[in-house]
Amino acid sequence: MLETLSITNYVIIDQSVIRFAPGLNMITGETGAGKSILLGAIGLILGRRADTQVLFDPSTKAIIEAVFRDTEDRVSSMLRTYDLDVNAEVVVRREISPNGRSRAFVNDSPVTLETMTEVGAALMDIHQQFETLEIQQTREQYQVLDAYCGIQPQHQYYQKDFERYTRLTALLLSLKEKQISALKEKDYLYFQLNEFDVLQLEAGGIAAMEEEYQLQSGAEEIKSILAEISDALSGERSITDPMRVHLRSLTRHAQGNANLMNFVQKLQSLIDECHDLSKDISMFEEKIEPDPKRRQQLEDKLNVINRIMLKHGAHDEQELMQIQYGLQAQLEKWKNVDAEIDKCENELTVVTHSLHTQAQKISVARRSGAPRLTQLVSKSLHELAMKHAVLHIEVSDSEELHSYGKDNVEFLFAPNLGSEPKPVKKVASGGELSRLNLCLKSAVSDQMQLPTLVFDEIDAGVSGEIALRMGQKLKTLAKNHQVIMITHSPQIAAQAGHHLQVTKSDVRGRSIARIRALPPEDRVTEIAKMLSGDPPTSAAILNAKTLIEN
Repeated sequence: MLETLSITNYVIIDQSVIRFAPGLNMITGETGAGKSILLGAIGLILGRRADTQVLFDPSTKAIIEAVFRDTEDRVSSMLRTYDLDVNAEVVVRREISPNGRSRAFVNDSPVTLETMTEVGAALMDIHQQFETLEIQQTREQYQVLDAYCGIQPQHQYYQKDFERYTRLTALLLSLKEKQISALKEKDYLYFQLNEFDVLQLEAGGIAAMEEEYQLQSGAEEIKSILAEISDALSGERSITDPMRVHLRSLTRHAQGNANLMNFVQKLQSLIDECHDLSKDISMFEEKIEPDPKRRQQLEDKLNVINRIMLKHGAHDEQELMQIQYGLQAQLEKWKNVDAEIDKCENELTVVTHSLHTQAQKISVARRSGAPRLTQLVSKSLHELAMKHAVLHIEVSDSEELHSYGKDNVEFLFAPNLGSEPKPVKKVASGGELSRLNLCLKSAVSDQMQLPTLVFDEIDAGVSGEIALRMGQKLKTLAKNHQVIMITHSPQIAAQAGHHLQVTKSDVRGRSIARIRALPPEDRVTEIAKMLSGDPPTSAAILNAKTLIEN
């Protein structure tokens, strides 16, 4: 679950630490107060793109950090897959610098945005208007149906066998190809390996030779250029001499003026850097020794390397070394190919029979459970003001085994009266899909491990009794899972176990957003305002108390 979210220098949030609780967390506030900004900050730690426009203060970086505890087993497994530390808590951090650079960290280890996205998807699931939701993905549809049918353990066993089946199939294909080529290529393999032996490849060797060759090719000119640059930086008439004169003049006027002192410091730093650069250039220039004989040796060897790289279709040294290792492996194993093929075929026969048996049992369970889940979710949608919505789960035969069995599962959805059920991924309305997600995940919440669920704008267009039912569904869903809901509905907000309020105020000529947890008495006032306006009426306050108590 998400324990804390720390936001520094992001849009209209200068600094804020937001604490979340298990169960149902509600976020309320007036339109424009910053709720969408809070959601944007969460999006950043889930790997979404960002730019310098999000900086509250454009001169310093923005930092978004989330701390998760009590995460699922699959999160730990994913962290190990990416060679990341596995601790009691998972800390995800995103930094956006003024220069536009963005850095991502998981448990203080730098990661790519792709890795952050993968880890983030296992930690949080955002349901938002006009977003691509997980339920639109085939993988999620299988998982929801299997959870409802109670066959997740069976599928996990099946999936392990299928992974083995996939490996064996690929291995068998590779072995048969190797068997055909090994008989023809033994002598050619020896010939190719002899070419590699002449090269004596080692990691980084080609790059070092290319660098040395480049220096030798223009050694005299490079030495001359470097000497001139060094002299220009710190010689008798260096470019820093007039800078020092101006520095002394500016220093006399800089006391008490922050901007001028900043210029003084930067100018001094620039002069020092020029001096250091001059020394580094001089030291490097002294090491360059023109050697025509060495240059010719390097050129000859690089030509041979380039010819062999072109011959084998390699793009770099690493690929070339991998090709060499591959040739050596082929030469060592070609005599054992027949025995390996027999062993692989026998194992593949056993695992294929097991997969068909398991897939048949899984298929029976799915075909039995799909109509019941369909009926349950459709009824739940009707209770949320989608009285004509219909969900249909289509389970059909697959031509071949795949990672989910031998069924094709597709969720078809018709949100309106008279509309034909279409694949969920082709349904346009984000709000309708979010409600569908809520109903589906409520139906399987007891059987399925879920990440922290974030819902935004799924209450659009509902109020009164319908909103109350939606709030109750969220509350039920939150009994075993953490749920974060951004809402304008007092009926929904009243269901919260933990209530956060977003406000915006003008401070020193600019708007600043604040997020705080509401104590019980303030929570009554907040919900009363949502019912009647600010200040709330006495009737609204009584109504708010009733909503909370019930």
